[in-house]
Amino acid sequence: MPKSKPCLLEVSWVGKCDKPSTNGWCSKHENLKCCSCGAKATQDCDHGSSLICGAPLCETCQHSLDGDRHVTGAVYKEQTDKRKQEEVAVEQSRKSLEQRFNGEGIPSNLFELFKKDPKEQGYRLDKVFFLQLTHGLMAFYPAVIDAEKRVIACLDRSLLIEVWKTLEPRDSKMGSMICYVNMQKGVAYPNADEQYGQERSKPEKILTRNEYEEIRKKTPHAITWAPGLIGGQYFEPALFQAYVDRMATRCL
Repeated sequence: MPKSKPCLLEVSWVGKCDKPSTNGWCSKHENLKCCSCGAKATQDCDHGSSLICGAPLCETCQHSLDGDRHVTGAVYKEQTDKRKQEEVAVEQSRKSLEQRFNGEGIPSNLFELFKKDPKEQGYRLDKVFFLQLTHGLMAFYPAVIDAEKRVIACLDRSLLIEVWKTLEPRDSKMGSMICYVNMQKGVAYPNADEQYGQERSKPEKILTRNEYEEIRKKTPHAITWAPGLIGGQYFEPALFQAYVDRMATRCL
């Protein structure tokens, strides 16, 4: 009889699986494939804090630095290099009076915007609304345009309620934040008092009714809840409409 071998799969925050096997992989993990590249899975993803991702990965694939997905080791290295370059650019820009712009030609964050008078650049303070799932975790699960993972931010509260009613009927709420808004450019920067927050306040695109109608025509279900939250309360579709109307009154 062949000698039993402990399973080699690395379990997040635990260590090796160690269940008995004949070849180093237990029955649960023997045929497990990496969710990113399809190779043999040797570990599960340890990304997260209060909740662990747990997706099967090979030795080189990683949880992406840009969103809730997984990428190959080569792509992860590109992301890491890009993030390091951004950190260097931020550090250098702190010592300069010149604004640093992103690829769309607007200030890369609120700190850069503040290097000149926001009003002279066409920005005003306004309340921007957004949607998010309700939960007790230290995480943010907003309504997003799925393909872009772009958070739905809107000045038109009634439009956002329309969007809300089309989403999966889950326990959710409307929130708001004070932002520097430029409707000509269609962007908003969440306001922040401290430099740390200003450097992390990136421009969010504002959803308008015209854009929403175009999205609905092309891809009716493009707007979804951000993935990652398991559980929570779900509603019958008919009851969800009344739930949204009731919850919307709590954010005016």
